[in-house]
Amino acid sequence: MVCAATVRINEVAGVAELPLVATRPQYRRLGMCRILMNELEKRLVEFGIERLVLPSAQSALSTWTSSSIGFSVMTDDEISQLSALHGFLDFKGTVMCHKLLLK
Repeated sequence: MVCAATVRINEVAGVAELPLVATRPQYRRLGMCRILMNELEKRLVEFGIERLVLPSAQSALSTWTSSSIGFSVMTDDEISQLSALHGFLDFKGTVMCHKLLLK
């Protein structure tokens, strides 16, 4: 195993949540997470998912919001709107990020 992720999907809301992504230490910084994310995003689009949401540790925020991965930090209003439809996993000290998935 090189890289793994957990995914929670709410088809009704068109939202998927990615609460955990992990890459083995010897494979970090080699693009393995990017490969996983590309495939995951393709499959989610096939399922009709329009938005991917993830809680990011502050130390990893720049990685998730980089141009290669493309997430952006969610506003409090966006978090409130989506939380009403989909109960997000809330981890203390994380920043909620999201990405609109293109068809």
